[in-house]
Amino acid sequence: MSTSVRAACLADAPAIARTHVKAWQVAYRGIMPAETLARLSIDERQESWRAQIEDGGPQTTLVVELDDEVIGFAGLGPTRDKDLAPTVVSELYAIYVDPDHWGQGFGYPLWRAALDEASSHGFSEISLWVLERNERARRFYDRQGFSADPGVTKEWTRAGVTLEEVRYRGETGRDRGSFADW
Repeated sequence: MSTSVRAACLADAPAIARTHVKAWQVAYRGIMPAETLARLSIDERQESWRAQIEDGGPQTTLVVELDDEVIGFAGLGPTRDKDLAPTVVSELYAIYVDPDHWGQGFGYPLWRAALDEASSHGFSEISLWVLERNERARRFYDRQGFSADPGVTKEWTRAGVTLEEVRYRGETGRDRGSFADW
């Protein structure tokens, strides 16, 4: 079994889309309406990811592979939050591993690569938004030495359900956690 992390390419869009939809359907079960999760479209996500990878822009997309099969991805770039300095703080827009591979240590190298990528672009901090009720992800971020930004939350509504997100922040430079953490 060999694992590697690399920059995403256009050919990765289908695997990223599958992982994205599958992870949402498992991670957000009981948090988001079942009908909303069932309607998620791999084809729509694939087109969105294809456009994002092709465009490049300020976002970097990384993938983690197991034996040459993409099983997870992360997207990051400058923070979008107006109260943070976009030259100092990077934002982790997304990080997901296929649920069939949860708990096997594949998220950590992807996480570490995202922090390294941000650091290589001069960012000393990373922020991220996580659903307040996504306890599994929050435990992971806590174990990595990140912490919730006190009082910094936002709400968004999807399919008539309002969800609260919590902002987490941490440094890019020092090593945290272990492969067993996710």
